Amino acid sequence: MRLLTLRNLQSIQKQPDYDWVQQIFILRPDNLGDIILFTGALRLIRKKFPNAEIIICAKNYIHSLLELCPYVDEIVSWEQIMKLLPDWVPDFPGKWRVEALIRKLRFMKTTWWDYRSDLYLLPVRSTVPDLHLFSSYSRATVKLGISGDTNHQTAEEDQIQGKHYTARSHVDESEGIQHELDTYIDFLKLLGIETNRDEIWPELWSSDEDVHWAADRIPESRDEIILAIAPGMTSITDKFYAAENYLKALNGLKTERLSVYIFGSSSEITQCKAVENELSKCEQIHSLQNFTGQTTIRQLLEMLKRCDVVLSNETGVLHMATALRMPTVGILGGGHHSRFYPWGDPNINLKADEPMDCYHCNWYCIHPTMRCIHEIKPEQITEKLQTLIHQIREKDAQKASAEETK
Repeated sequence: MRLLTLRNLQSIQKQPDYDWVQQIFILRPDNLGDIILFTGALRLIRKKFPNAEIIICAKNYIHSLLELCPYVDEIVSWEQIMKLLPDWVPDFPGKWRVEALIRKLRFMKTTWWDYRSDLYLLPVRSTVPDLHLFSSYSRATVKLGISGDTNHQTAEEDQIQGKHYTARSHVDESEGIQHELDTYIDFLKLLGIETNRDEIWPELWSSDEDVHWAADRIPESRDEIILAIAPGMTSITDKFYAAENYLKALNGLKTERLSVYIFGSSSEITQCKAVENELSKCEQIHSLQNFTGQTTIRQLLEMLKRCDVVLSNETGVLHMATALRMPTVGILGGGHHSRFYPWGDPNINLKADEPMDCYHCNWYCIHPTMRCIHEIKPEQITEKLQTLIHQIREKDAQKASAEETK
């Protein structure tokens, strides 16, 4: 079987028509920012396999974005596969084994009986044991993954799991931090796809209905700067940058007039409300609205497009705005610094951070609190915002001058 699959891998890479690959199953059960960074790879996979059926398995809340993706034929619910026994079933000896079997059968049904994929892709760098198990369950002819990451496994464990894959691209952690986009560039080489940062740039999709929805809520204005803020943090709550610091940062924009819109998920309502309460004291803010938990991903996308600048923690919103080539200030801690962010245009996609010797801890913090975030000075954010606002004012002046010349 090993020789057969290696031969098929070479066939994928070299055969001009790729007719034998009829179905591709992509497992991506991670969060919004990860999916956004992968969307450019989806575009290139579709280009490589124009006639194949492409199925992607993702978390339910991501479906709002992916359902308009022209490079995917069907979306499978990760939660449906992982669904455990109903709550009313009492605990009993070996219950976890039963639930593991249920997950296995659901996944095998999805990847074999329902779709019978020829090609199984797990383009997840920080894999966990469950994902390796699902790779072993898949009966695809060729199975491709990523090796070398030790966030959730030792190097020895990672090496052992290689038996479940036809081939894997490798992340060499000894050579410094590799950005996620570059990890995908290496992964795509397994498919015979040669690309670069420009070609793999993320892509986002929305509908006319989403455009109109956003237009009704954020009117166009040149009288003030429209600032989007995404302060919430779901995964690790201590990564939340204190609400009063947002007030201090915006108070530093002494001569500016701002309209501020706050965004976040329903799990971040308390955090975003705290920021709203603080910003209500800011004299520079002409209008303040909080849309936390009130938008779909696509509605959020269109609302961001109507803003001038985005200030965000390292979340999906920051990646979304960067993909849209918008001016951004990212509040970055050290846990995964440079792996996910920064990226984009260094002239408009700026970062506020506090470098420390313990950077790249994978969020296993050695301090009582996450100093790399909490010690970021609000004045640094003020300076970055002022730089971007100055650029916007200059462009507006140049545009107005050009129109007067006409």
